[in-house]
Amino acid sequence: MAHADEDGSDTIPNSPDTLLLEDSFFSPRTNAKLRGDFARLVPVNHNAILAFHSVAERARLEPDWNPHIRRFLFIEDTPRAISPEWDGTSDTNSDATGPLQQGQVLAGYYRLSLDLITNHPRLGWVLGSGRKDLPNGGVDFLLTLQKNRHHVHGRHARLVHAQNGALMLVVGKGKTVVVNGIERMEGSQRVVGSVRTALAFGNLSYNLEFTGLNETSYRDKLGELFTKLHPDGDVPPMSLELTPLEHHHELHGFLIHSPFASGASGVVSAGFEKSTGKAVAIKRVKRTPATVARIQLEIQIYRKIGDHPNLCHLMADFYSGGDEYSTGKSKINDVYLVHSPLARQTFLDLTLSKKPTEVRLSAFHQVMKGLAHLHKHGIMHRDLKPTNMMLVSYQPVHAIIIDYGSATFDTTSIDHYCGTIAYLAPEVLRLKYEKNRNLRHDAYDCRVDVWSMGLSAYQLFFQEPCRWEKGVSSIAHKEIIRKLRSRPGSVADTLEKMLSWQSIHRPNADEVLRFKGIWSKLGDIAEPPEDDRLSHPPHTAKKPKT
Repeated sequence: MAHADEDGSDTIPNSPDTLLLEDSFFSPRTNAKLRGDFARLVPVNHNAILAFHSVAERARLEPDWNPHIRRFLFIEDTPRAISPEWDGTSDTNSDATGPLQQGQVLAGYYRLSLDLITNHPRLGWVLGSGRKDLPNGGVDFLLTLQKNRHHVHGRHARLVHAQNGALMLVVGKGKTVVVNGIERMEGSQRVVGSVRTALAFGNLSYNLEFTGLNETSYRDKLGELFTKLHPDGDVPPMSLELTPLEHHHELHGFLIHSPFASGASGVVSAGFEKSTGKAVAIKRVKRTPATVARIQLEIQIYRKIGDHPNLCHLMADFYSGGDEYSTGKSKINDVYLVHSPLARQTFLDLTLSKKPTEVRLSAFHQVMKGLAHLHKHGIMHRDLKPTNMMLVSYQPVHAIIIDYGSATFDTTSIDHYCGTIAYLAPEVLRLKYEKNRNLRHDAYDCRVDVWSMGLSAYQLFFQEPCRWEKGVSSIAHKEIIRKLRSRPGSVADTLEKMLSWQSIHRPNADEVLRFKGIWSKLGDIAEPPEDDRLSHPPHTAKKPKT
């Protein structure tokens, strides 16, 4: 049931909808940043400016009125004169019939600051006209005192940080927000991923502007908030930039941030799925006629493995030219591969950390499950190493295998150009270095992955640096086995089997998972459930607009 307006109209007669204020009302964001605000909601049209004036005026005239709402208001000390210079436009709710008359308003904006506690921190900042049956009106940003006139619901929408750090706009059923003048939201949510975003609630229009608050300060404060709200969770990954930047851009519903990794095959950026706030990694790869088949194979492998929780999966693939099967008319174009989940750290980071053995064991167990899934579907990874095994989170421990750029459906292979030399199995090194090799009899199989996994796990548990950049020689292998035997236990026993020099003596991934001793302590460690599949829309292939 709609509530009556709380006070009378404060509209200046014959006033247009869109107007300017003297002395640059839309001032630089520096002052807000200095106050510790990471963003601000600035009234921009006639109705919104006057609605803010009404709220601000009541706050000034009634010192005891709603102290909670007052904390989120920044009100300039001196009233501003409304300029008669307006653009001649008005909406259907404007009463303008002639030239604008001069008037004074209290100018300002609504503050988004992590130093100001909202009514319900888990819900974030609630925006609306307020409800009389709730403490503080049930809102943090009181947009208007005239609910019916401005078509703003009591609790119209909210702004809240997802656990990965994305600022989300959430709109309930039966309520509408228009974004950037074109996107109508009702009963939905989206990431606010631009430096400036236009938002309309009823006939009130605002700009939501990020202030450029220092990223470290912003991240630290958000981390403190998350620690209070989600004591068993993790802070946002460092690869995600919490403050939108001008060079961030959107591609088919994904917001792409700055690159955080690069290699021979392309560059990788973190980002968000705009509609859900899910953190993703976007790899941009240069494609030529010579690499079409390799990239196509990688996509086919992603489709084959599905959504196993311990494997990186493909959410979407986009092409700047051509399609999945060819480059089209151009000889070179870009392919964008959108991966999920976005990982936090590599196993190399975990190796060098002070994390306890239990965390390392859980992470190792999970990537072994991912490897077993690959092998079950007839896929050899061929480039397992600490930097291709990642931690998505520590609480709970969630580990994945990434990068299928060297993977194959072949059950055996003699290709010794794939992979990273330091982690190649002895049978692959023989193909690479020995002149008297018998290619027919020396083909390798999926047990090369067991070797690479075992070598990575040896570093993980024993915190050993990689001293075998040109591959593990027989002498280096003997030293590794000696160290394993010097620290007897189920972990060392398992790794010794995985690092058998002769591949025929190595267990396969399923057999490793069936070893009882090594996994006996996993019951005390939180891991994602077996059926924790990552929900996402069906795999899509699209061509970006140019």
